[in-house]
Amino acid sequence: VSRASLHNLSYIEGLNLKIGDNITVYKANMIIPQIAGNLTKSNTLEYPKYCPVCNSKSEVVKSNEVKYLYCTNDLCKAKLLKRLVLFTSRNAMNIEGLSDAILDRFIDEDLIRSYKDLYHLDNFKEKIINFDGFGLKSYNNLINSINNSRNIKLANFIYSLGINEIGLSRAKLICNKYNNDFDIIRNLTLEELSNIDGIGEVIAKEWIDAFSNEDFNKEVDDLLEEITFIDSNNDVEEKLKDKVFVITGS
Repeated sequence: VSRASLHNLSYIEGLNLKIGDNITVYKANMIIPQIAGNLTKSNTLEYPKYCPVCNSKSEVVKSNEVKYLYCTNDLCKAKLLKRLVLFTSRNAMNIEGLSDAILDRFIDEDLIRSYKDLYHLDNFKEKIINFDGFGLKSYNNLINSINNSRNIKLANFIYSLGINEIGLSRAKLICNKYNNDFDIIRNLTLEELSNIDGIGEVIAKEWIDAFSNEDFNKEVDDLLEEITFIDSNNDVEEKLKDKVFVITGS
Protein backbone atom coordinates (compact mmCIF):
# COMPACT_ATOMS: atom_id res chain seq x y z
CA VAL A 1 0.00 0.00 0.00
CA SER A 2 1.51 3.31 -1.09
CA ARG A 3 -1.48 5.68 -0.73
CA ALA A 4 -4.14 6.24 1.91
CA SER A 5 -6.95 8.77 2.28
CA LEU A 6 -5.98 12.11 3.86
CA HIS A 7 -8.74 14.24 2.39
CA ASN A 8 -8.86 17.36 4.59
CA LEU A 9 -6.83 19.24 7.17
CA SER A 10 -9.15 18.42 10.06
CA TYR A 11 -8.66 14.71 9.40
CA ILE A 12 -4.88 15.16 9.30
CA GLU A 13 -4.84 17.25 12.48
CA GLY A 14 -7.02 14.70 14.25
CA LEU A 15 -4.30 12.11 13.59
CA ASN A 16 -1.48 14.44 14.78
CA LEU A 17 0.52 13.55 11.69
CA LYS A 18 4.01 14.33 10.48
CA ILE A 19 6.03 12.78 7.67
CA GLY A 20 7.90 9.81 9.12
CA ASP A 21 5.31 8.89 11.76
CA ASN A 22 4.45 5.23 12.36
CA ILE A 23 0.81 4.59 11.50
CA THR A 24 -1.70 1.76 11.37
CA VAL A 25 -3.75 1.28 8.21
CA TYR A 26 -6.97 -0.58 7.45
CA LYS A 27 -9.24 -1.14 4.46
CA ALA A 28 -12.30 1.10 4.71
CA ASN A 29 -15.31 -0.64 3.12
CA MET A 30 -13.00 -3.64 2.61
CA ILE A 31 -11.09 -1.87 -0.18
CA ILE A 32 -9.98 1.77 0.45
CA PRO A 33 -6.67 2.14 2.37
CA GLN A 34 -7.25 4.49 5.28
CA ILE A 35 -5.18 5.49 8.32
CA ALA A 36 -6.60 4.05 11.54
CA GLY A 37 -4.19 5.59 14.03
CA ASN A 38 -0.86 7.32 14.55
CA LEU A 39 1.57 5.60 16.91
CA THR A 40 4.07 8.50 16.93
CA LYS A 41 1.79 11.57 17.01
CA SER A 42 4.45 14.16 16.17
CA ASN A 43 1.80 16.76 15.27
CA THR A 44 4.26 19.02 13.45
CA LEU A 45 3.20 18.60 9.82
CA GLU A 46 3.67 21.81 7.80
CA TYR A 47 1.09 22.56 5.12
CA PRO A 48 2.14 23.67 1.62
CA LYS A 49 2.12 27.47 1.45
CA TYR A 50 1.93 27.45 -2.35
CA CYS A 51 0.06 25.41 -4.96
CA PRO A 52 2.38 22.76 -6.50
CA VAL A 53 0.85 23.34 -9.95
CA CYS A 54 0.59 27.13 -10.39
CA ASN A 55 2.67 28.32 -7.38
CA SER A 56 -0.15 30.59 -6.16
CA LYS A 57 -0.67 30.98 -2.42
CA SER A 58 -2.73 28.37 -0.63
CA GLU A 59 -5.29 29.13 2.06
CA VAL A 60 -7.16 27.22 4.73
CA VAL A 61 -10.94 27.37 4.37
CA LYS A 62 -13.37 26.13 7.01
CA SER A 63 -16.68 24.64 5.87
CA ASN A 64 -19.16 22.92 8.20
CA GLU A 65 -16.50 22.82 10.92
CA VAL A 66 -14.07 21.02 8.59
CA LYS A 67 -10.84 22.67 7.38
CA TYR A 68 -9.66 22.33 3.77
CA LEU A 69 -6.56 23.58 1.94
CA TYR A 70 -7.19 25.41 -1.33
CA CYS A 71 -5.20 27.07 -4.08
CA THR A 72 -6.28 30.73 -4.31
CA ASN A 73 -5.89 30.93 -8.08
CA ASP A 74 -9.23 30.43 -9.87
CA LEU A 75 -7.33 30.01 -13.15
CA CYS A 76 -5.11 27.21 -11.84
CA LYS A 77 -4.74 24.51 -14.48
CA ALA A 78 -5.22 21.76 -11.90
CA LYS A 79 -8.61 23.22 -10.96
CA LEU A 80 -9.60 23.51 -14.62
CA LEU A 81 -8.62 19.88 -15.22
CA LYS A 82 -10.74 18.58 -12.33
CA ARG A 83 -13.71 20.67 -13.45
CA LEU A 84 -13.41 19.33 -17.00
CA VAL A 85 -13.10 15.73 -15.77
CA LEU A 86 -16.45 16.13 -13.99
CA PHE A 87 -18.03 18.08 -16.87
CA THR A 88 -17.22 15.41 -19.45
CA SER A 89 -18.06 12.39 -17.24
CA ARG A 90 -20.84 9.93 -18.06
CA ASN A 91 -23.43 11.29 -15.62
CA ALA A 92 -22.68 14.83 -16.73
CA MET A 93 -22.21 15.79 -20.41
CA ASN A 94 -21.08 12.24 -21.28
CA ILE A 95 -18.29 13.14 -23.72
CA GLU A 96 -16.39 9.95 -24.54
CA GLY A 97 -12.76 9.89 -25.59
CA LEU A 98 -11.56 12.58 -23.16
CA SER A 99 -9.38 10.93 -20.53
CA ASP A 100 -7.68 12.92 -17.80
CA ALA A 101 -4.42 12.70 -19.75
CA ILE A 102 -5.98 14.03 -22.97
CA LEU A 103 -7.71 16.87 -21.14
CA ASP A 104 -4.43 17.71 -19.43
CA ARG A 105 -2.69 17.83 -22.83
CA PHE A 106 -5.39 20.09 -24.30
CA ILE A 107 -5.06 22.44 -21.33
CA ASP A 108 -1.25 22.53 -21.59
CA GLU A 109 -1.53 23.26 -25.32
CA ASP A 110 -3.94 26.11 -24.47
CA LEU A 111 -6.75 24.56 -26.54
CA ILE A 112 -9.17 24.63 -23.60
CA ARG A 113 -9.58 27.46 -21.10
CA SER A 114 -13.28 27.02 -20.34
CA TYR A 115 -16.17 24.60 -20.86
CA LYS A 116 -17.21 26.35 -24.07
CA ASP A 117 -13.82 25.73 -25.67
CA LEU A 118 -14.63 22.00 -25.76
CA TYR A 119 -17.24 22.75 -28.40
CA HIS A 120 -14.73 24.45 -30.65
CA LEU A 121 -11.91 21.92 -30.68
CA ASP A 122 -12.60 21.47 -34.39
CA ASN A 123 -10.66 24.73 -34.84
CA PHE A 124 -7.52 22.77 -33.95
CA LYS A 125 -8.02 19.67 -36.10
CA GLU A 126 -4.54 19.51 -37.62
CA LYS A 127 -2.85 20.07 -34.28
CA ILE A 128 -4.91 17.44 -32.47
CA ILE A 129 -4.53 14.66 -35.05
CA ASN A 130 -0.75 15.06 -34.76
CA PHE A 131 -0.75 14.44 -30.99
CA ASP A 132 0.95 11.21 -29.91
CA GLY A 133 -1.59 8.39 -29.73
CA PHE A 134 -4.29 10.37 -31.51
CA GLY A 135 -4.90 10.49 -35.25
CA LEU A 136 -7.81 11.22 -37.58
CA LYS A 137 -10.08 8.41 -36.38
CA SER A 138 -9.69 9.36 -32.71
CA TYR A 139 -10.27 13.00 -33.60
CA ASN A 140 -13.47 12.23 -35.53
CA ASN A 141 -14.78 10.04 -32.71
CA LEU A 142 -14.10 12.80 -30.22
CA ILE A 143 -15.82 15.50 -32.28
CA ASN A 144 -18.84 13.22 -32.79
CA SER A 145 -19.06 12.61 -29.04
CA ILE A 146 -18.81 16.33 -28.33
CA ASN A 147 -21.57 17.09 -30.82
CA ASN A 148 -23.76 14.36 -29.33
CA SER A 149 -23.45 16.05 -25.94
CA ARG A 150 -25.04 19.22 -27.32
CA ASN A 151 -28.46 17.65 -26.59
CA ILE A 152 -28.60 17.07 -22.85
CA LYS A 153 -31.08 16.68 -20.02
CA LEU A 154 -31.16 19.66 -17.69
CA ALA A 155 -30.32 17.65 -14.55
CA ASN A 156 -27.18 16.23 -16.17
CA PHE A 157 -26.18 19.71 -17.30
CA ILE A 158 -26.59 21.12 -13.80
CA TYR A 159 -24.55 18.27 -12.33
CA SER A 160 -21.80 18.91 -14.90
CA LEU A 161 -21.32 22.46 -13.58
CA GLY A 162 -19.73 21.16 -10.39
CA ILE A 163 -21.78 23.14 -7.88
CA ASN A 164 -20.75 22.10 -4.35
CA GLU A 165 -23.12 19.55 -2.79
CA ILE A 166 -25.18 19.22 -6.02
CA GLY A 167 -24.88 15.69 -7.32
CA LEU A 168 -27.06 14.21 -10.05
CA SER A 169 -29.79 13.04 -7.67
CA ARG A 170 -30.15 16.49 -6.09
CA ALA A 171 -30.09 18.13 -9.51
CA LYS A 172 -32.99 15.89 -10.52
CA LEU A 173 -34.94 16.85 -7.38
CA ILE A 174 -34.64 20.53 -8.24
CA CYS A 175 -35.43 20.05 -11.94
CA ASN A 176 -38.49 17.87 -11.24
CA LYS A 177 -39.84 20.36 -8.72
CA TYR A 178 -39.75 23.18 -11.27
CA ASN A 179 -40.58 21.25 -14.45
CA ASN A 180 -37.09 21.58 -15.94
CA ASP A 181 -37.46 25.35 -16.44
CA PHE A 182 -33.87 26.56 -16.22
CA ASP A 183 -34.79 30.25 -16.21
CA ILE A 184 -36.75 29.65 -13.00
CA ILE A 185 -34.28 27.19 -11.52
CA ARG A 186 -31.18 29.38 -11.78
CA ASN A 187 -33.00 32.20 -9.95
CA LEU A 188 -34.44 30.19 -7.04
CA THR A 189 -34.31 31.77 -3.60
CA LEU A 190 -32.87 30.19 -0.48
CA GLU A 191 -36.37 29.61 0.85
CA GLU A 192 -37.62 28.00 -2.37
CA LEU A 193 -34.66 25.63 -2.48
CA SER A 194 -34.86 24.75 1.21
CA ASN A 195 -38.50 23.74 0.76
CA ILE A 196 -37.55 20.97 -1.69
CA ASP A 197 -37.39 17.56 0.02
CA GLY A 198 -33.73 16.54 0.16
CA ILE A 199 -32.36 20.08 -0.21
CA GLY A 200 -31.42 21.65 3.11
CA GLU A 201 -30.28 25.17 3.88
CA VAL A 202 -26.56 24.35 3.57
CA ILE A 203 -27.03 22.84 0.10
CA ALA A 204 -29.34 25.71 -0.91
CA LYS A 205 -26.67 28.23 0.07
CA GLU A 206 -24.10 26.54 -2.15
CA TRP A 207 -26.55 26.84 -5.05
CA ILE A 208 -27.24 30.51 -4.34
CA ASP A 209 -23.52 31.27 -4.04
CA ALA A 210 -22.84 29.64 -7.42
CA PHE A 211 -25.58 31.48 -9.32
CA SER A 212 -24.67 34.75 -7.62
CA ASN A 213 -21.18 34.54 -9.09
CA GLU A 214 -20.77 36.67 -12.23
CA ASP A 215 -18.01 34.51 -13.74
CA PHE A 216 -20.01 31.32 -13.13
CA ASN A 217 -23.09 32.79 -14.83
CA LYS A 218 -20.95 33.90 -17.77
CA GLU A 219 -19.72 30.33 -18.25
CA VAL A 220 -23.29 29.02 -18.05
CA ASP A 221 -24.54 31.56 -20.58
CA ASP A 222 -21.70 30.69 -22.95
CA LEU A 223 -22.64 27.01 -22.69
CA LEU A 224 -26.29 27.75 -23.38
CA GLU A 225 -25.21 28.97 -26.82
CA GLU A 226 -23.79 25.52 -27.53
CA ILE A 227 -26.38 23.10 -26.12
CA THR A 228 -30.09 22.28 -26.20
CA PHE A 229 -32.06 20.79 -23.33
CA ILE A 230 -34.05 17.69 -24.19
CA ASP A 231 -37.28 16.54 -22.62
CA SER A 232 -36.93 14.59 -19.38
CA ASN A 233 -40.56 14.45 -18.29
CA ASN A 234 -40.57 10.67 -18.65
CA ASP A 235 -37.64 10.18 -16.26
CA VAL A 236 -39.71 10.05 -13.10
CA GLU A 237 -41.47 6.81 -12.28
CA GLU A 238 -43.74 6.89 -9.24
CA LYS A 239 -44.62 3.22 -8.90
CA LEU A 240 -43.60 3.35 -5.24
CA LYS A 241 -45.27 6.66 -4.39
CA ASP A 242 -47.36 6.54 -1.17
CA LYS A 243 -46.28 2.96 -0.42
CA VAL A 244 -44.70 2.15 2.94
CA PHE A 245 -41.99 -0.49 3.36
CA VAL A 246 -40.83 -1.78 6.73
CA ILE A 247 -37.48 -3.57 6.55
CA THR A 248 -36.46 -5.77 9.49
CA GLY A 249 -33.78 -8.32 10.31
CA SER A 250 -30.16 -8.47 9.15
